[in-house]
Amino acid sequence: MISVIMSVYNAEKYLEKAVESILTQSYHNFEFIIINDKSKDNSADIISKYADQDQRIKYIENERNRGLTYSLNKGLELAKGEYIARMDADDISTSDRLKKQVDYLKKNKEISLIGTSAYNIDENGKIIAERNVPLEYEEIKRNINLVNPIIHPSVMFKKKDILDIGGYNEEFKKVQDYELWFRIIANGLKVENLSERLLYYRVNNQYFERKSLSYRITDIKVRWRGYKLLSLPIYKRYGILVPIVLGITPPFILKVLYKYLKRLDPRN
Repeated sequence: MISVIMSVYNAEKYLEKAVESILTQSYHNFEFIIINDKSKDNSADIISKYADQDQRIKYIENERNRGLTYSLNKGLELAKGEYIARMDADDISTSDRLKKQVDYLKKNKEISLIGTSAYNIDENGKIIAERNVPLEYEEIKRNINLVNPIIHPSVMFKKKDILDIGGYNEEFKKVQDYELWFRIIANGLKVENLSERLLYYRVNNQYFERKSLSYRITDIKVRWRGYKLLSLPIYKRYGILVPIVLGITPPFILKVLYKYLKRLDPRN
């Protein structure tokens, strides 16, 4: 069985489409764990509506806003499935996403995590770009020093493998996915990406806004710790400059350079 985990915080604008894209999957043997992280908008009512209609939904509400990392670990703790699929509350999965990913993991026993390529969509759901990611394990391993090579809401992984290395690190409320990828590889687990675009990844106006200083500092910390875990030589640690450069680049320039940036880290 698959456990789909989605954390929700003030996501009423896109939540219905995100939920429906999971409920209408061609693969039916799944539970859908939706964790409302104390949203202040109408998200709770939307989740409740779907939970009343479909018994596959497990609706959990945090007692207070705890952040994504905590919510994901809570979902992992509650999950009954052998496989975990991630989903974000503003994205859309293709109808065959779960089937293609679980079939791949069952066929390729040595793989612990599989991500996918994606389409970037704007606030109206219009496709604005194709997002390509490195596919093979060795290519992912080569690229992780520079960019985040996996789109977080596209992944499916083996629950046991991720729990064995500690799940998500709650020291990091942001950049928790990148930190996890470093630990996965450092522990000898294999990851790959599918070339098929099985996710519509939402890129709203905030995409071009400059990330906070705390975000960039966390990004730098995750990268440096990851480099040490992988025992990368100093000359391969130049990726530490990426969050610094992006942090000082004005948003209007980021927007102009979007066609280049879309090839980089999905979080930027």
